[in-house]
Amino acid sequence: MKGIVIYKSKYGATSQYAQWISKDLKLPVFEIDELDDGQLNSNKYIILGSSVYVGKLLIEKWLKN
Repeated sequence: MKGIVIYKSKYGATSQYAQWISKDLKLPVFEIDELDDGQLNSNKYIILGSSVYVGKLLIEKWLKN
């Protein structure tokens, strides 16, 4: 199966975890702002990482779209 790791990080902690997951699972990793629809649609599964501020995900608007 083919997968992808996608993340949004404000201070770098989520980015570091995304890199670790990507390395261990041998998956490509992208920040949400660098991602295009072709990369998203060509994968069987997606691992999402996001910072949480004031009880809200940093990627909340992206998820709704």
